[in-house]
Amino acid sequence: MDHPGLVEISLVGDIGAFDYFISGQVLEGKNASTEIGDIQVASNIDAGEFSKLYEYWLSYEFASLDGVMTVGQMDLNNKFAYADNASEFLNSSMGISPTIFTVPTYPEPALSLVYEQHLGANYSLAGTVSAGAGNDDFSDLFYMLEWRYHSDTIGLKAGGWHHTGELTALDGHIEDSSEGWYAVLEGQLTSMPVGYYAQYGYTDKRLTEITQHVGAGITARHFLLNHNAVTGVGVTAARLSELTDTQRRWETVAEVFVKFQINDALSLKPDIQYVMSPAGDDRNVWVSTLRVALSF
Repeated sequence: MDHPGLVEISLVGDIGAFDYFISGQVLEGKNASTEIGDIQVASNIDAGEFSKLYEYWLSYEFASLDGVMTVGQMDLNNKFAYADNASEFLNSSMGISPTIFTVPTYPEPALSLVYEQHLGANYSLAGTVSAGAGNDDFSDLFYMLEWRYHSDTIGLKAGGWHHTGELTALDGHIEDSSEGWYAVLEGQLTSMPVGYYAQYGYTDKRLTEITQHVGAGITARHFLLNHNAVTGVGVTAARLSELTDTQRRWETVAEVFVKFQINDALSLKPDIQYVMSPAGDDRNVWVSTLRVALSF
């Protein structure tokens, strides 16, 4: 298969007071970023081919505490550091800041414990401890803590993460941990069906190639060609560490898409991205994608 295709089968239910979720995924096809040469990854399903049990977890709500605990193998980007209004974009950096480079997320979820505590009508706090080594070995750990505010028209998240595993820094030194922080803002305009988001991420320039990340976009729901449609326009920019040997310090991507909801099961999403200075090279690349999604 030349074009990447992702199939997911999931099962959702409850056992007494516990909710459960189980999913399996199969990915086949080329990783387009190996040809594009970008560092932010133009398609959020691109990875090496795999077939595996992806997520499996149990969740329990402590009604008296107004908190929820979830235990099992999880993709932490489904819990942390995401903007709902960025979910339809294809570029991976729209989904989660690439500065959070050790987070257990697609295509490698990890055994994790997540606790989410409501602090009032609009505030909550969430934290996790996850397996760091090989995503199932707790010899090193990944921690994340996120503060949240949410109202009818605006949402704000601010968080930090820490990984205890050793890594070889860009300057050649062995570091015994890595860390960083991020913020996400999103909201809805009250006068029209338009949503927006903005995101920022930071980590030490010695630790990895991307040291800062900024992104922003808008989405609008409307009716087009006799179908419900969503249009999105966004920009994501990654600052490359000064310790990397590149011609440019920023990789910047502009993305435009239109998603047509044909019926309850089928959607079509033509998408165009303009990648400026991919991985810091002195060149620009156009990337066009048609994503077809079937759900049952």
